[in-house]
Amino acid sequence: MQNRICKAISTIVMTAVLVLGILFMLIGYELYSKEARDALMSSADTALSFTDKPEEIYDVMKNAVSFDVRVTMIDNDGNVLYDSTSPAALSENHLDRPEVRQAIENGSGTAERYSNTLSRRTYYYAVKTDGGIIRFSCNTQGISAIFLGAIPIFLAAWGLVMVVAVVVSMKLSENIVTPIRKMIKSMDVFDDTIEESIADYGEYEELLPMVKLVARMKREIKDYIASLSAEKNTIGLITANMTEGMILIDRNDDIISINRSACDLVNPVFPAESGRNIIEFCRNTDFMELIEQSKCAASVTGTFSSEGRFLRAFISRISSEDKLSGAVIIIVDETEIHLAEEMRRDFSANVSHELKTPLTTIRGFAEMLGGGMITDGDDIRRYGKRIYDEANRLLNVINDIIRLSEIEENHSEIFTETNLSAVAKEVAENLAEKAKRLEIDLSVSGSDVTIQANGGYIYEMIYNLTENAVKYNRPGGKVLVDVSRAGDKAVITVADNGIGIPKEHQGRIFERFYRVDKSHSKQTGGTGLGLSIVKHIAALHHGSISVDSEDGKGTVFTVMLPMTQQTAIAPVQ
Repeated sequence: MQNRICKAISTIVMTAVLVLGILFMLIGYELYSKEARDALMSSADTALSFTDKPEEIYDVMKNAVSFDVRVTMIDNDGNVLYDSTSPAALSENHLDRPEVRQAIENGSGTAERYSNTLSRRTYYYAVKTDGGIIRFSCNTQGISAIFLGAIPIFLAAWGLVMVVAVVVSMKLSENIVTPIRKMIKSMDVFDDTIEESIADYGEYEELLPMVKLVARMKREIKDYIASLSAEKNTIGLITANMTEGMILIDRNDDIISINRSACDLVNPVFPAESGRNIIEFCRNTDFMELIEQSKCAASVTGTFSSEGRFLRAFISRISSEDKLSGAVIIIVDETEIHLAEEMRRDFSANVSHELKTPLTTIRGFAEMLGGGMITDGDDIRRYGKRIYDEANRLLNVINDIIRLSEIEENHSEIFTETNLSAVAKEVAENLAEKAKRLEIDLSVSGSDVTIQANGGYIYEMIYNLTENAVKYNRPGGKVLVDVSRAGDKAVITVADNGIGIPKEHQGRIFERFYRVDKSHSKQTGGTGLGLSIVKHIAALHHGSISVDSEDGKGTVFTVMLPMTQQTAIAPVQ
């Protein structure tokens, strides 16, 4: 910009100097010509006042003017009688000359003629006298000759002026551009310099309104950017902490925005960044089919699976002026819901089976007794005992189901200080007779550990674990219940050297109605709900349970419970 201003100023100055030089030259030439004419006419009139002889007149004129003068004597017929310069002119007739005709008619006459050959201009002045017409003439240089002679001087002056003009224009353009540069430099939105130095622009009255406008616009833009940044950070914080996956795609299915949860749910190795196509994110055919369906509908929803998860996608298309702009995709993890549904179905099937089997047995034996098919007294007692045992089994299943439901639904139990060692000893005392009958050595060890808990639930949990250790054991086996503390956790360990649990079953033993050995469970009277109840009680107290077992060598169950309980009860998964 500075160079353009400098060039413009220099060009204007040079053009002005050139125009003024030509103008002055023309004016000077006119003044020079007029002065020559006036001097010629004044000297001629003066000479004629002294004498009318051409020779004497010529002598007077030579001394009177500083330029060459030509004197010609012409009679009334136009014949040249005398010429001070060119004798050859005596043979020429001058009657047709304008100045001669004017002198004959008016007493005096003037004329001016230019010679292209000599680049000279000649002025003529003719006066009528008694002896004829006396014509005076003088030559002056033509304007072109004057111009050519003045070119060196003019060029030197023009060059000097050009140098001065360039220097001045550079300085002037710098003075003009400097405040503009300063203003441009301070137009950074996050730079407050322009607001702090508005007073510095006081000498530039033309720029001051612009500076104030820029300062105001900077404040507005800065506030707007801050607002957008806050909104972006808020949205980013929300999407980053969403458990649901959120993806924003454009009309070409290219990802505009994606949060980390979406990657964790569908494709953990996919970078959470924009610019890539949705097919790179997930190649699942069900998911891509939902994407295609959404292009013809305002919103679609459907399920698909990925990375062992059961997911549901909600896709809403975004349109602008009836043109498709993109879509918002929300992905929800329904794995737990799916697994819970499976567990409900399994539970229903298991409950039906567990209830149907004893009821079928009871009904069969009852029909046999009622139909008179069994008449022997010993058979009647034997089948009656079978009916009684199946009824007890049925009652135990129903009681365990009710108990499990109570534990799942009752989240408002009152927790009191519970001594785990005392509860373990109480359980051992109550199972001592059964352990003795099965030839099992049952013992309790550890120190007194007191926690905030539901005493009834804790008793039931230790009882179920200890009873299982006694039942699923061998004659001469051992069962040890140990209570200890590890940091802020209470640890309950129930260990035995019984039959153990095969590795392939250990992941499912806490499921409802799951039995490792169904025939053995029926012999011992198990319902398949004991360990499920134990797991729910531990979860209810914000605790955990783990198993370490080896087939044929024994099992160790470890329950870890917090020393103090939170106000809210943990939901049971």
